[in-house]
Amino acid sequence: MVKPVEQGGSWGVSVVEDPADLPAAVAAATRFETAEPHGLPLDSRVLLQIYVPGPEYSTETVVADGVAYALPVVAKDTTAGRHRVETGHTCPAELSPELTLAVQHTAARAALAVGVRNGVAHTELKIPPGTGRPVVIETGARLPGDNICELVEAATGIDEAEAYLRAVTGRPPRTRPTRHRAAAIRFLLPEHAGTLAEVVVPEVPGTRSELYLRPGDTVPEPADSSARVGHVAARAATAAQARRLAALAVHGTRLKVT
Repeated sequence: MVKPVEQGGSWGVSVVEDPADLPAAVAAATRFETAEPHGLPLDSRVLLQIYVPGPEYSTETVVADGVAYALPVVAKDTTAGRHRVETGHTCPAELSPELTLAVQHTAARAALAVGVRNGVAHTELKIPPGTGRPVVIETGARLPGDNICELVEAATGIDEAEAYLRAVTGRPPRTRPTRHRAAAIRFLLPEHAGTLAEVVVPEVPGTRSELYLRPGDTVPEPADSSARVGHVAARAATAAQARRLAALAVHGTRLKVT
C-alpha cells in the first residue's frame, strides 16, 4: 500500500503489485500540497505499508480520563483493484460476539497507544482470512466521516458526538445502545470521469438519498472519495435488510457521465 502520510478520503492511495508501478504510485501520493477545502499545508512524504488482505471494519473509541469505552463496529465496503475507494458502510458489522470484542479491544489499545486520554479515536482495521485477529490499518483522534455517526445512532441510539463532548468535558460518555436495529449507506460512484449528464435515484421504502453534484458538474476519476455523486442511506431491522434496501436504490439509479 502506498499512501500520503497526511490525507483522507482515499486520496493518493494505491495498491502496488508490481515494483514497476511504484514510481507512479508515489507520484500519485505526493501530488497533494494542501488539504481541501481548508487549504492547510500537507506533509509531502509517502507511507508504504504491507498490504493486509481481508474484510475491513471501523470503530470508534471514546476515552475519558484514560478509560476506553468501545462503540459499535461498522463494516466497510470498498472497490477492488489499484484504488480502494470506500463505497459504503453498515452498522452493525454482523461479526460474532467474540470477534466484535476483539475488534473493539484492538481499537481501544490503538487509541491509548497514540496518547488519547480524553477524546475520541476512529480506527480502521482488517481481519485477514483464517486468522480471526484484527489488524490496525490506521487510527486518528477524530470522529468518523462518511455519515458513520448517523448510521451508528440510527442503528443503536448512541450519539457519538455527544459521547465525545462528554469525555472532553469531564463526564462519563453514554455508550450503551438504546435500540437494536441496523443502518447502511452506499455511495454513488461513476464509472469514469467526465461531466455529469443525469442522475436519478429511485424512491425505495426505508431509504433516503442525497446528491452532491448536479448535471453539468465535473466528475473526477473514481480513484478516491471526491468522485462521489451522492449517497443512499437505509434503515431496517437487520444489517442484511438495510444493505439490501440500499443496494436496490443504488442498482436502480440512472447515473450518466459523458
